[in-house]
Amino acid sequence: MKSVVKFVRESEGTVINGVPRGSVLGPLLFIIHVNDLPSWIKNYMRIFADDTKICSITSELNDCARPQADLSLLHDWTHKWLLSFNPDKCKAIIAIL
Repeated sequence: MKSVVKFVRESEGTVINGVPRGSVLGPLLFIIHVNDLPSWIKNYMRIFADDTKICSITSELNDCARPQADLSLLHDWTHKWLLSFNPDKCKAIIAIL
């Protein structure tokens, strides 16, 4: 069975922002864009692709302010660079040892 693919050409226009899908340059531009994020955070942090993790070990009740301070700094960072986090994918994991 043969497949027929038809192409439709849209009118040309100027691209204001964004990166074409499947681009090699896209991931590099994203890394450059978020490169300063670790300098804002005081706790242990890992960034992989578009996934960001902040880890904090607390042994006393007043240590709980440190992760909250980092979340506030993340909020400020997102407003500065106009890059938001997806609230549906944000999670907090609390382990009591």
